[in-house]
Amino acid sequence: SLVYLVECYDYGAAGWWFTSDFNIQCYGPGDADTRGPRLPDYDAYYITALVTALVYGVGLPLVFWYIIWYLRKHDMMHKPDMFRTFVWMYEPFKEGEEVWFPLEMVRELILCCLIGAVASTCANMLLAANFVALVFMVWFCYDRPCTLTNIVWASVLRHQFIFPALMCGVLI
Repeated sequence: SLVYLVECYDYGAAGWWFTSDFNIQCYGPGDADTRGPRLPDYDAYYITALVTALVYGVGLPLVFWYIIWYLRKHDMMHKPDMFRTFVWMYEPFKEGEEVWFPLEMVRELILCCLIGAVASTCANMLLAANFVALVFMVWFCYDRPCTLTNIVWASVLRHQFIFPALMCGVLI
């Protein structure tokens, strides 16, 4: 994940060092409880990772949402050429519910990348992942955007597969 590309480790008195390249120090000197400012060598990696995360995390779902919106607005979803090209994005969903495709991309991004960045402990990661999975599952069950019942339940299970795995990890 991009989070690990910018991860730094605190070596105490030696300072914070970039885990991907130990020749690069992340932060300048600070006082005993805080780290100092980001250093220029590390800044280049940090900004690149941030821009990449925004392009991928926000831009890609927006592009797919725009394609679906454009096809629907211009009544092109069922034209043979467009259907063959883009059917995989909207076929499982009811008319007007195609926005679930980019929403699913955002959910997976949150679960795969962002939780590791914002949660400081394993327990916090588990709590955040379960919360995100539960919110999307409840929203999905309420909205029922799929055309076939078996797709609905397969998707609900996909939203919630994380619960048993994470709970087993907590118990062990």
